[in-house]
Amino acid sequence: RQTTTQSTHLEFSPTPSTTSPPHADKMSHESVWNSRPRNYGKGSRSCRVCKHTAGLIRKYDLNLCRQCFREKAKDIGFNKVCDEKPLGGSTRRFPRE
Repeated sequence: RQTTTQSTHLEFSPTPSTTSPPHADKMSHESVWNSRPRNYGKGSRSCRVCKHTAGLIRKYDLNLCRQCFREKAKDIGFNKVCDEKPLGGSTRRFPRE
């Protein structure tokens, strides 16, 4: 009586995660530039909508840049207190003497 058995032996090759990346032997500009962890300071914070880092409004934990804040202010619930023209219709800041 003859039985046939199939071999389930699988041959594994090294995965890309275990081998060193091609840029590991030299320090490129990107690896040097991003080598420091950014846990504090301006570089660590960005807008939660567009990821812009400049003009960030951090008050009340908003973390929005100025441009995104202007777009979303009504939806959030902010409204201008002084939205009217000054009394008398004059746009001058100081009255004439």
